[in-house]
This record gives sequence, structure tokens and C-alpha cells, in this order.
Amino acid sequence: MKFISLEQLHRDGILHEVNRTFFHPIGMALSIDGDTGVLSVEDHTDDMEGMAFSDGALSREKFEAFVDFAHPRIRARLAGVGFVEQPIPGSLPAREACSDSQNGKPNLRLVKHRVQPVPDDPEGSDGHGSAA
Repeated sequence: MKFISLEQLHRDGILHEVNRTFFHPIGMALSIDGDTGVLSVEDHTDDMEGMAFSDGALSREKFEAFVDFAHPRIRARLAGVGFVEQPIPGSLPAREACSDSQNGKPNLRLVKHRVQPVPDDPEGSDGHGSAA
């Protein structure tokens, strides 16, 4: 098993994107302590609006570094397994490749599907006895 360095996590925009797209919306932040190199998750879940980068911290450069890093892997994953994010059993993929990709990089689109009931949930996914 290989591991990437915390420097690469930062340099390739991975830390930036995982915060922007996953941790910040749910009130958390993945951070690296510059002195100790410790990776930690900050908890700001008491702020129901989530978090946002401070002025100047949101970086187009970091986003582009992430795109350069991620797109070849996304293309290979779509070709190999047919999805980006692994779908929950009983659900369809949340993203799929579009046929009009440019520059060899797949264009992804979000695919919204009807909410699926949770297995063994007698009330259904909406809490009122139906599956939405």
C-alpha cells in the first residue's frame, strides 16, 4: 500500500477540494498543523450553515491542481467500474459520464434519482410510510 505525503495532499489541491466539497458543508474542516504535521478534523458542527474559506483562501490555483490530478483517475474509474462515487446498494450512481467530453477529460453530470427507501425501514425514507 502506498501513502501520499501531507505536502502532496496540499500541493495537488486535494485538501482544498475535500474541504470545499465535503467537510465545509457539514461544518467540519480537515487541517494540517504546519508545525507538527498532524492531520486533524476541526469540528464546527454547531454552525448549521457550515463553513467557508476565509477571504483569499479559496483558490482557483488549488482547484486547477486538483482537476489536473483527479481527471485522469476519474476517467479511468468511469471506464473501469462505471461510476465515480460508489453507489449505495439499491441506488443508481450519483454521477455519470456525459458523451460530449472535451480534451480527453470526462464531463460529469449529477444524476438525481428518486429517494430510495432505507432497507428494513417500515416508515420509508420520508418518515411517513412512503418512499417519497
